[in-house]
Amino acid sequence: MAASPSAVFALYPPAKPQRLSPKVWIPVLVGLAVICFESTPIMGGDRTGKWLTEIWPAVLAKSDPTAFGLVHHLLRKLGHFTGYGTLGLLLRKAWHQSVRIYLKLVGSPLMFAASALSVVFTFVVGSLDELHQSMLPNRTCTFRDVLIDTSGALIFNAIFWAIRARRRGALRLNLCTLRAYSVKGAQ
Repeated sequence: MAASPSAVFALYPPAKPQRLSPKVWIPVLVGLAVICFESTPIMGGDRTGKWLTEIWPAVLAKSDPTAFGLVHHLLRKLGHFTGYGTLGLLLRKAWHQSVRIYLKLVGSPLMFAASALSVVFTFVVGSLDELHQSMLPNRTCTFRDVLIDTSGALIFNAIFWAIRARRRGALRLNLCTLRAYSVKGAQ
C-alpha cells in the first residue's frame, strides 16, 4: 500500500518560492578579503618566517635550519591548499543557491555545476592572486601555487560530495525502513 499524501508532504514539504539574497555571497566576499590580506607583503615568506622562528623552538627543542625551511615551505603551501579549498566550498554553496533560484532546478546536476563553477572561479582567483603577488617586492608568482589552490578547491568539493553521498545513503535507508514500516502497519 502506498503512503498517504499527508505522509508524503510531511517528508517532502512543498517548496516555497525563493528569492536570491545577496547574503549568500557574504562568506565568499569575506574569503576573498582574507586572501587579499594574505597576498600583501605583510604575509610574505620573509615575514611569516620570522613568526615561525619564534614559535619553532617552543615546539621543537632543537632547531634544525634545514627542517625549519622545509616546514615553513610546507606550512605556506598547506595554507594555500586549505584557504583556497575553503573558498571553493564557499563558492560552491553561493553558486548552488544562486543558480537554483534562477533556474528553478534542484538535484545533483545543479550541485555538480555549482561545484564545477566553484573550482573554475577558485582557479581564476588564484591566478589573479599570483599575478598580484608578482608585482610585490617580497612575494613570488608561481603557477604551482595556482595548481595547489585549485586542487584544494577540487579536493574540498570532493570531500563535500563524499559526505553528501554517505548521508544520502543513510537517508535512503531510513526512508526505505519508513516505507516498509508503513506498509506493514497498513496490513
